[in-house]
This record gives sequence, C-alpha cells and structure tokens, in this order.
Amino acid sequence: MTMCRVVEASIAELAEQERAEIPERDRRVFIGFDGNEEPHYHVATTLIEQLDRFKEFGDHDLNSHHPTLRRYHAMLDAYRQTNSHFGAGLSLEDIKTILAAPSTV
Repeated sequence: MTMCRVVEASIAELAEQERAEIPERDRRVFIGFDGNEEPHYHVATTLIEQLDRFKEFGDHDLNSHHPTLRRYHAMLDAYRQTNSHFGAGLSLEDIKTILAAPSTV
C-alpha cells in the first residue's frame, strides 16, 4: 500500500502535460483486494477504516472483486528498481515502468 501511495502521489505531482501521458484509468493505482479470496482485503480495511492509516485510500473501493496480489507484486518489483528512496517522488518514466510491470499468471 505504501508503494501505491507513492505512485499515486507522484502522479498527482506531475506537471499537467506529463500527467496527461498517464491514462485516467491508471491514475488510481490502489484498487483494493479481492474480498472473497485475498485476506489482504481485511488488513487493508482495518488499516484504513479503524487505524486511520492510508487515509487517502478511504474513498477507494477496497473490494476489487478480482485477484490483485500478482499485479501488486509485479508493480512492487518494478518500484524497487526505481530511484525512489522510500517516499521520494517518482519520475514519469518510473511511473510508466511500474504501471506496465507484467504480472505473471
């Protein structure tokens, strides 16, 4: 969720012209977890709704209704390859690389 926080914040900080290169549908990076199959859903719900962590995701639908873990893992691998140092803003190219990370089936 921290990675999603950094990517979403970095997208928001891009200049308008650069942000236009990220499709609107891809700007919301954290799309929740599958409420039926991924126990992470309950962890995310507790963090956001009860512990007031990751408040920026409070308006997100936390139940993706489909598996998301493989996607997040692929994105996390790409994120770890960037020059971001635990919260530093990401470049447009870093964001594109993270969003394009191929998840394995």
